[in-house]
Amino acid sequence: MFGIRCSWGCLVLRIDRHVVNEPLPMRRGSLGLCLVLLFIWVPTCAAAQYEEHIVSVPVTGTESVLAATVYRPLVDARYPLVVVSHGSPPDPAERQAYGYWRKPALIDALIRRGFAVMVPIRRGFGATGGDYLADFGGCTSPGPDFHRASLAAAEDIVASVDYARRLPFVRPDRIVLIGQSAGGIASLAAAALKPEGVVAVANFSAGRGGDPSVNVGRPCFEDLMAQTIARHARSTDVPVLWFYAENDRFFAPPVVRKWFDAFSAGGGKGHLVIVPPFGRDGHDILLSPFGQAEWGPAFDVFMQEHGLP
Repeated sequence: MFGIRCSWGCLVLRIDRHVVNEPLPMRRGSLGLCLVLLFIWVPTCAAAQYEEHIVSVPVTGTESVLAATVYRPLVDARYPLVVVSHGSPPDPAERQAYGYWRKPALIDALIRRGFAVMVPIRRGFGATGGDYLADFGGCTSPGPDFHRASLAAAEDIVASVDYARRLPFVRPDRIVLIGQSAGGIASLAAAALKPEGVVAVANFSAGRGGDPSVNVGRPCFEDLMAQTIARHARSTDVPVLWFYAENDRFFAPPVVRKWFDAFSAGGGKGHLVIVPPFGRDGHDILLSPFGQAEWGPAFDVFMQEHGLP
């Protein structure tokens, strides 16, 4: 498997397994033009070549097995690893549609930064299936159990780290957790469990309890979420990057600052970055083909501060 990602200002074209994805609406006939441009501009194209492998990850102490995808650069070497954790949609029916949660633009960006990448599918989602153990109980009184739910999700991340550390192309002492939305809180909870080899966490649009169809920017029981974050922070030794956009429709800046303050008060070490509005919903900034221009600089500085690519 190989991927090519080329940027020409207003156009991003990706060729992957003979499939062309168009992030911008294209009129009929423009695909041919794009292919011509590809050959014209190929000397300046930033290419990422990598292999994709489907693996099965056992969860210690259970009979569960996670479906996961591993991406590795083609050059034979040992690489620092990023374990990417997906979010959890408000609509439970959407969880089964996750499949293997392939996000080519994100994988490409991480591979080109010198990482190998692992994307586990947590229990209750997509290709893994099974019971959804990270359900926080809904936004009803007396309140959701964010702590128990985040630890349930964290078990799957820790299992993935333990598996990945044994891969021959992974540096077992240089592992970074990246989480989006609910996956960000799960990554924070996983770091609090101190899995061997994890040296940093990057949370993008992290949180739980948000539902823009009910209340834009204001998740339910945000104070309970703050308490959960502070509790995780007390046993988190690695630095954490918190990254959000101002127009996050799930978690608005005032909520985010409250959560980061709780993280800091609990003893957590890290940085909070809130960038200007991005697209129609900044909650998806990590996953957008164009989001890297916003999150890339902050992520790169954070990685370099901690001796990573």
